[in-house]
Amino acid sequence: MLPETLKKFDMFVEGGSYLGRIDEVTLPKLEKKMEEYQGGGMLGDVDIDMGYSKMTMGFTCRENTAALFKLLGQVDMAGTGLRFVGAYRADGPNSPVVKQEIIARGRLATLDLGTANQKNLTELKPEFSLAYFKFVRDGEVIVELDFINMVESIGGVDLFKDIRTALEI
Repeated sequence: MLPETLKKFDMFVEGGSYLGRIDEVTLPKLEKKMEEYQGGGMLGDVDIDMGYSKMTMGFTCRENTAALFKLLGQVDMAGTGLRFVGAYRADGPNSPVVKQEIIARGRLATLDLGTANQKNLTELKPEFSLAYFKFVRDGEVIVELDFINMVESIGGVDLFKDIRTALEI
């Protein structure tokens, strides 16, 4: 059995497609913050879950589009909608196409204009600091993280439901 590989993709910013104008997307890194702890009487250290590290998402755009520059004025930390859609398929007979999506919300943190050279394509690199992340595979929500609204859902299990209830949120 061969692995599924990305065959084609698109990137949407605020619902607008960048198909044909981007050639690379830097997907978010999901990283748990862990605090090392060894209490009295414990034989060794354990890691205590302290939430998640900051998530970012970016891409390389082959034009200096005004819409991306205007996002520098966004003041809401979850104000910009991002969506990566990929068609994955293993090479083999009758291998199905698997749709994978990353839906995110954040704020433009960096807009790298690169260098100007008449012999090279334009390279505009926006990077967004994320407050919301959702990974969907063939219509099934696998991971949903909402830092502002205290949602951590993994495989359909809402890990913070009881905590939100206790806090009357």
